[in-house]
Amino acid sequence: MNIFLLILYFFTAYYLINTGFLFFLPLMIKTKKDYDVIKSYLYKKALQFLLGIAGIIVGILRLIFPHDAPIILGDLIPAILSIVVGLTFLLGHIRFTIGLSQQQMQEGKEILASLQIPIGIIAFTAGILHVFLCGLPLL
Repeated sequence: MNIFLLILYFFTAYYLINTGFLFFLPLMIKTKKDYDVIKSYLYKKALQFLLGIAGIIVGILRLIFPHDAPIILGDLIPAILSIVVGLTFLLGHIRFTIGLSQQQMQEGKEILASLQIPIGIIAFTAGILHVFLCGLPLL
């Protein structure tokens, strides 16, 4: 196995597990005060930008360099999920960097908050499956 593909495989799983966990973290925190403290640290502008770019790069590399030819689920689903998670982080970053009105920022926050938990659960699950079902020719 090529070392680049192995690193890309583990980085994809690592990215999906960690960002998925960050997305559904609000389900585990009991008080809004605790969530606001964690959120202010985790969702800083630079961190959102870096996680967004990393997700898009990982997803594109996963599409360009598949592990083995017939494995569609093992390459396609993690690649698409990495791109979706990356775009979600970038949308969170863009919302603060461009001049939006307070109402538009609130609408964007509500949309991202409603998508955050389902995307997080799906990404986390896909990352775990990506680790345990490695190399299994599903399709």
